[in-house]
Amino acid sequence: MIVATAASGQHRAEDDTLDMTLQGFRLANDGVRPRLVISVKGLEKQGKTHFSLTAPAPIAYLNFDIGDEGVRQKFQTQKQIYIPVSPYQIRFDGKSPKDTQAKAEKEWERFYVDYQRALLHCRTVVVDTATEAWELLRLARFGRLTQIMPHHYVEVNEEYRDFIRDAYEHEANLILLHKMKAEWVNDASGKGQRTGRYERAGFSDTGFLVQANLWAYRLPPHEREAGDLGFRMLVEDCRQNAELSGLEMRNDEITFSYFAWRVYPDLDPSVWE
Repeated sequence: MIVATAASGQHRAEDDTLDMTLQGFRLANDGVRPRLVISVKGLEKQGKTHFSLTAPAPIAYLNFDIGDEGVRQKFQTQKQIYIPVSPYQIRFDGKSPKDTQAKAEKEWERFYVDYQRALLHCRTVVVDTATEAWELLRLARFGRLTQIMPHHYVEVNEEYRDFIRDAYEHEANLILLHKMKAEWVNDASGKGQRTGRYERAGFSDTGFLVQANLWAYRLPPHEREAGDLGFRMLVEDCRQNAELSGLEMRNDEITFSYFAWRVYPDLDPSVWE
């Protein structure tokens, strides 16, 4: 073993072997996993679904929404896309919170089993939308979405965190699509007031749990140049490559493979095909 002394800067050989075994530890020598766990937020018809379906196949498209209709058909002749037999539901005709909870529990179980199976067998898993997945879990645990004390959320919050963390144990990409809601702040009188901006709708800690947060939007016609369709996707942050924060992808650039290549420029681009 070579030891550097602070006083002289000299090195001396104490031993020609080094036992690196530390109880409870292992040597960090993992390679890069060619998969991404990302959140994509955006208003309706801004290109979220299109982006998700450019990801590597086979794709498991776990849909609550009807937003894939007309978009999915453009891709399903080119790659394998699997969808549930019927979209997952978040509207139940429960006669009481207990009745609603019982029905929501069955639906969450169906969704969660499908999600776990998809992580095991597919290259990409898309949840459309994670906003509604979060709503379904709350209904499954509380039977309602309002009048719930904050301390009751502790276990449900952890359950949803585990739902996202599960993806890190697999090789599949996970793309969580999110709706957006109007942002509100309290004014000087303490009353709520719209700011005119929008924020991601869904589980509040999602942004910390994923590897990258993307925002899909579209420029209004009067702000576009000739021939510009106006589709944009902004990289809000990226854990693996912080330099991508603020990157704006445009129109044909808005593909999973292009973004993944920017995240991992040293990987062979074919791993994202």
